[in-house]
Amino acid sequence: TLPTQCEDDQTYRSPFGFACHVYQYMECSLLEEIGYSLAEKNELTMRCKKSCDSCFLSTEPPTLQTLAPTERPTHDLSENPTNVPRTAPSMMPSLISSDIP
Repeated sequence: TLPTQCEDDQTYRSPFGFACHVYQYMECSLLEEIGYSLAEKNELTMRCKKSCDSCFLSTEPPTLQTLAPTERPTHDLSENPTNVPRTAPSMMPSLISSDIP
C-alpha cells in the first residue's frame, strides 16, 4: 500500500535494506547512478515521498494548485495567421495545413 499525501511508508526497505529516512539527504531522482534500477528508484520515490521530497507525486487529490494539463490550450490562436507554412518552427500553428514537415 502506498503512503498517503506526504508520508513515508514505514514498512518499506530498499533493495539494499535501507528505510526511507536514510534517503532524506539524497537526491532520489539520481539513484540509478548509484546502482538502483529504474523500477527500484520509482518504487522508492513513491513509497518514501517525504524523505525523497516527492509529495507532488501523490496519487491522492492535491490540496495545492498543480501544473496538471488543462482540458484545452490556455492561449488563443494568432490574430495574424500566415498563409504559408514557415520554414522555421513557430510558437503558433498555421491555419492552413501543408505537406511540408
